[in-house]
Amino acid sequence: MNPVTPLKIRLAVHRPLAAVIVTVTLASGMALSTAPSAAAAVKDPVVFVHGLNNNSGVWKTAEDYFTNHGYSGQVFAFDYRDTTQERVEDNADRLWSWMKSKGLESKRVNVVGHSMGGLVARKMALNHAGDFTLGSLVTLATPNHGSYFADLCPGPEPEPRHAVSGGLMGLCNTAVRQMRTGSKFLNKLNLETESQGAYAPDNTLTYSITDDEMVDGSSVRLRGADNRRIDKDAAEAKGGSEVHTSITRKKQVLQDALTFIKAGDDPAGSHKLSGGPGLRDADCTIWNAKHGTVRWDLPRNAPSDLKAEVTSNGHLWGTVPASDQGVVDRLGYGTHSIRFVDGRKGGYTSAYSTVTFHAGTWRCDSTITNANSTVQEWPVSEPITAD
Repeated sequence: MNPVTPLKIRLAVHRPLAAVIVTVTLASGMALSTAPSAAAAVKDPVVFVHGLNNNSGVWKTAEDYFTNHGYSGQVFAFDYRDTTQERVEDNADRLWSWMKSKGLESKRVNVVGHSMGGLVARKMALNHAGDFTLGSLVTLATPNHGSYFADLCPGPEPEPRHAVSGGLMGLCNTAVRQMRTGSKFLNKLNLETESQGAYAPDNTLTYSITDDEMVDGSSVRLRGADNRRIDKDAAEAKGGSEVHTSITRKKQVLQDALTFIKAGDDPAGSHKLSGGPGLRDADCTIWNAKHGTVRWDLPRNAPSDLKAEVTSNGHLWGTVPASDQGVVDRLGYGTHSIRFVDGRKGGYTSAYSTVTFHAGTWRCDSTITNANSTVQEWPVSEPITAD
């Protein structure tokens, strides 16, 4: 295991060339990274990760859907049914060992996880950001901020390597206690990823479902991600089960997950630069929640129609001319992901850089997390598009 900082996680995620990990729950960064051919794109593997007290069979509908809708790459389903009640960290280690056994080390991998499987995937990606490239992260009904079912469990959170059982007819095991709202495990995981701007709307997708008996929709959302919600009565591709698990079979969810994974691999789509805007001079106030300001440097040779696209807390806020060189007194509290978008069809786009505004007791603080590199000069050549 190679220890890395949260920022390195964010930089290890390259959405356009990605393999995707989907969980039933990072961002890139002046070199040009052009889209691969369609044939090459579909060869990136997808890994599905199931949740607590479940097994890889829960993904059968999703695997069939991906295959029947044109995803010809390898599709894997990690099975850890015998250890789901153990620590999330230990199952994350098992996931990585299993991925290495499948030859996925040093490759681009797409990961899809359901419920606790999203936490397992997130923890694995955090620990091994330098060992492989996480293309896209998809989490479905993942308790990223806790589960009200887990909140029913009394007693202290287990210490490392100490298994816990008992309580509520044996349901309050180690894994469940780690998923309580405000647990040490969740606080640390979110501090090392979400709070560091690791997620952006082009590399992380979360889905919640209405009337989920296990996880509230607000717990599923990740700051900076593309956060969506499906109705419990929405059409399923196959079968039926309790609400929490049915999300793995919802047609709209499977369609959106597949589209999300394939989007960055489309050679006819936008051509992505590995660098992002060079954000600077962020400022906000505690007396007005929507007076946040951030500025950026305009790249040399920027076309007159270059836009700055702003996504706020997972939702599109809007676009402004990049030549404005900032958004002044208009951004609210939370995380804002900003990228440059070329107006030409199939034009270039940059990676995301982020700014977060959060109000304290006496002042409003701001944190800028720029991409791996910043775009100093915009490409003057025409982007290559598919025939």
